[in-house]
This record gives sequence, structure tokens and C-alpha cells, in this order.
Amino acid sequence: MFQISAFYRSPSDPAVFDGHYSTVHREIVSRLPGLRHATINWPEPTPDAEAAPYHLITLMYWDDRETALSSLAGPVGHEAAADVKNLPHAESFTTFAASDAMVPFTELSPGTEIRGVLGLYGEPSDEAGFRSHYEQTHRVLAAKMPRQAAFTVNWTVPGPDGAVPPYYLIGNQEWKTQEDLEFCLASPEAAAAIADLDSFVDGGMTMLSCRTLVVA
Repeated sequence: MFQISAFYRSPSDPAVFDGHYSTVHREIVSRLPGLRHATINWPEPTPDAEAAPYHLITLMYWDDRETALSSLAGPVGHEAAADVKNLPHAESFTTFAASDAMVPFTELSPGTEIRGVLGLYGEPSDEAGFRSHYEQTHRVLAAKMPRQAAFTVNWTVPGPDGAVPPYYLIGNQEWKTQEDLEFCLASPEAAAAIADLDSFVDGGMTMLSCRTLVVA
């Protein structure tokens, strides 16, 4: 699979931004050809009440890179790009990533509100060692976390213009309900996956708990 994600920092008018994005823009995104799964994610403050670094993050998945780029280059992709100009100003950037589904997407109706957790990993000092540990150990532990509705591992790549992404890896996990998420976080499987982070993450990692809206 291939993931394209749009990150938005604080807009000039958050209420207007959210209203337009969650209705008009969401409808446009849902019509992108070949779209396999898409969500809108509103990160929440951290447990110590620190503000999240982003106001909103949209995650979109296609079967492969060619299909994804073709979709964005087509009429609906152009419509979506034009509609962004109707949003209150918000600094933004886009990332591109090769994706593996460790827990397949659960079929959910568009408009369903669920829970998401994003792990944003900075570039490690030892890329080969990081990738080996993540692929052989960490993602296996994370996939065992209970009641997940989805878990994808997204290795970022330069954009079509050659731009280097700000993150080396984006982990995306989803749960149907807050109850499912809380059950998971209280499990020994979650404790093992979280404890494992200290054994290989040296490039920094931001974990965002999100209110998530299913687009497709």
C-alpha cells in the first residue's frame, strides 16, 4: 500500500477550519479514485496538558504509489487541492510513505468516529539497526495489542518534488471505541510494546492520541 498524509498546524480560525474540513473537504476526499482507507485525526493534548504539535492530520491509503499519485493528479485531486484554499490559513505539509498493514483495516461506515494513535518517529542515527528492530520485533509486539481496528507501518519516502519528509516512520493504530483503546492500553501486550520503544528509538518519537473520523 501507499500512504499520503496531510499535516495542519494551528489554523487562524479553528472552528471554521474544522467545520469546512469535516464536511465539505471530507466529501471531496472521499471521492478520490482508488482510495482504500482515509481518516481525519484531531490530536489531543498530551497527558501533561501540553498542546499537540498539529491541529489536524489526514491519512489516506491506496493500493500502490502509482494509483495514489494518479488519484491526486486527477480531477478530484485538483478539486481537493483547490478547496484547501477555502480553509482559514494553517501551515501544512504532506508526507508520502510505503505502507504495510499489520492489522487489516476494519470496515467502518464513513462518518464513524473512532480513536487513533499516531507514532511519529524522527530519523534514527542507525537506520539499518532501527529498521531491523522495528520490523523484526517492535511491529510484531504492536500488532499483538488487543482490539485494534487497524495498524499500519508507514515508511516515509521523498515526495514527487524530492522533498525530504520530517519523519522517518509513521505508525498508525486505530480502535473502534475509547473503551477498546483503554482496554488495550491496560493490557500486558501494550506494556510490552511501549517498553520496547526504549530499546531502539534514538531519533525522537512523538505519540499522538486522536479523535478520529472515518472518511473512507
